[in-house]
Formats: sequence, C-alpha cells, structure tokens
Amino acid sequence: MPRKILLLVFCILLIATNCCAKRGDLLTSNWYENKTYSRFEIETLFESALSSKFVRNWAKGIMGSAKNSVRGYQITYVSINHSGKEIPVSGMILVPELPVQQRAPLLVYQHATIFKNSAAPSFLDYSNQGKALLSTFATRGYIVALADYVGMGQITDYPVEYLYAASEAANGVDIIPATEQLLTKLGRTTNGQLFLSGYSAGGQAASAMGRLIQNSYPEYNITAMALMEGPYDMTAEMEYLLKPGGVEIGGLAAGSVIGAKAIYSYKNIYQWGSLSDIFKEPYAQCVQKDFSELNPNILLDSLDFKADTALMLQPAFIDSIRIGAAARDVAENNTDDWIPAMPLYLLTSKADVLIPAQITEKTYSKMKESGGNVHLVYIPFLFDHSKNFMPSIVASWKIFSRFSLK
Repeated sequence: MPRKILLLVFCILLIATNCCAKRGDLLTSNWYENKTYSRFEIETLFESALSSKFVRNWAKGIMGSAKNSVRGYQITYVSINHSGKEIPVSGMILVPELPVQQRAPLLVYQHATIFKNSAAPSFLDYSNQGKALLSTFATRGYIVALADYVGMGQITDYPVEYLYAASEAANGVDIIPATEQLLTKLGRTTNGQLFLSGYSAGGQAASAMGRLIQNSYPEYNITAMALMEGPYDMTAEMEYLLKPGGVEIGGLAAGSVIGAKAIYSYKNIYQWGSLSDIFKEPYAQCVQKDFSELNPNILLDSLDFKADTALMLQPAFIDSIRIGAAARDVAENNTDDWIPAMPLYLLTSKADVLIPAQITEKTYSKMKESGGNVHLVYIPFLFDHSKNFMPSIVASWKIFSRFSLK
C-alpha cells in the first residue's frame, strides 16, 4: 500500500479511535528528511530566489545574511473541510536552531497557488514557498507554520478547496495549536507573538484567517499581518479574469488557468453541475484533466486554453457567475469585509496584471473608511505577479521586524 494511503488511514484511525481528538490536534510529526539546513545552504537558497543582482543587494541591505540553521517538521493535524467535517490535513513547521531557552515569534504563512501537489509546503525540498520562508523568516528567528490546505500535501484523498476562504482560514487557525503541541515535544515555546501573512491566493486565505481569529478566537492575539497581492474581493477578481482579451503573463493564459482552477474548485463545493454545463468543449475535458490530477503539467496544458477566459465558458454560466447564483457563491469568498483591529499591511505592485493593484487599493479604502488599522505598501519593483513574490516576502519581514521582540 502506498505510503500516502497508509498515512491517511493512520490519521483517520487516530481521529476515529481517540474520543479526545479534535480540531487542532497534532496527529503525526517527523523531522523532514532528518535534515538540518545550514546557514550556508540557506544563504544559497535565498540568493537563488531573487531575480537580479540589484534586487539581491536590496534584499541583503534590508535583511543581512542568514542567522540560524533550520529544521523542517512535516506534520498532520485535525482540521475541517467546506462541509465542517473533521479531517486530517498536513503542513510544514520550520523551526530555527536557537538556544532552548530562547523563545521565538510564530508566523503562520498561507501559501499561494500551486499547480503540482509536490510543490505543497510539506514537501519542503520541492516547495519554492517553503524554501522562501525558510531563507527569510525561519533563519532569522521565526517559527513558521505553513498549512497545505484541504486535499494538498500529504493528505490528498479529499478534493482541493482552492480559494475557498472558510476552510483555508480554518486550516490556518488549526495549525496554531498543532504547532504548539509539536514545540512542546521539542522542548520549545513561542514568545507569544503571532504574525499572519500570505501571497496571492494565500493573501486571501490569510485575510480570511485574520477575520476568523478576530471574530471567534480571542485567545490568539495577532501582533501584525502582511497580506501580499491577494484577491480579497473575489467578485471583482472573477470579473477581471472574464474581461475581454483575458489576462496573459509571458504569453501564458494566466487568467484562464487561475479562473478555471477556481471554477473547478467552486463547482465541487457549491454543486454547480457538470463541467460541460460550465465550459464549452474541448475546454471542459481539458479542465477535468488538468485539475483532477495531482501533478499535471499545467504550463503545457494551458497552451490549449484561450487567453480570453469568457470564450471558454457557456453563456448561461457567464450570466450566473456575474449576476446569478454562482455570483453569490463567489461573493462568499470575499475577505475585504472586516475591520482589522491589529496592524494590517496590504502589499501590492503597480505592475501586477493578474491581481491588479486596484483590488488591493479598493480593499484598503474599504477597511480604512470602516476604521480599520490598515496600511497600504507598494513594492518598489515593477515586476509581474510571478516575479514579485520574493520582494514581497522581504518587504513583509521588514514590516514585521518593527514589532518583533528582541
């Protein structure tokens, strides 16, 4: 029996046989590959992730060199899916090698869109986002928790719930007590500070998580949040992806790929009917092939997508997602409708064509006018959405360093 199936069966048995098992319980943990990432390795990872010498020098001027070696811990824990069912999910915890008595802040980072399951944070050596957080935050003294979300990472027997705000928020909240339980096993503890962050789809997930904690988990005191280029207004983002001509990045039909992935996820959650009710042929078959597999070649398959997303869709579905039942379902995933009490920083780029700065600016204005403790930050590089990830992470470290206890 494959290892992943054995792991899923083991996790389900743990939940089923332990009457005390509940959301946030740590089910399994293992030291990832029995590997400690040295400062030299981390420095190499960091340098390779930055796009130019100019940007590397900018980042070095802000952050300096790697400070500590780091270990990763692959975990499974109890969380919920869209229906509220308690299920096992997985994640990665990055723990800096600090003196035992030294306590560290906790950062929960919500990951951006991935197209291959092997890029989920719990596959640390293959996760660009995991390595980015390792080489920025973890080496500089933060414990970092990264949830894989439902259906990703080590537990793949559930449908992926992409851009579904409620379960992504719950998966993020539930990784906090699971992390605390792991740290207890390691003889470590946090300093009580909690930071939240996320990029792109992860920005939306982190916003939903911040809202959930503020409304329902008073025991978690968020020190500060940094949300980076996220689709906080999913209604506006979906309409933007349907605009005439579509959205391309480097010749890739990026808007159609993201839009199709979101629609595929929402179709399963909201029971929108068959793919042929939503997509014209041959696109219905292409979407099924791309997003029902764990490790599809999305970049290759997306060459069959039209740049203009609307041309792939059935006219009746376009009406529904703009003014009908599907539009109401999409709006459930808007995460710009709360008033942050903690310092919340919205980072964006004026060159982002996938999630344009206007969406972030609109979210900022909405939260600010409601009395939120919110701040708008423009990244100082005119990079597209895919290239602005590392500069945004570095900028978020600079922001959080203002709050970190020394």
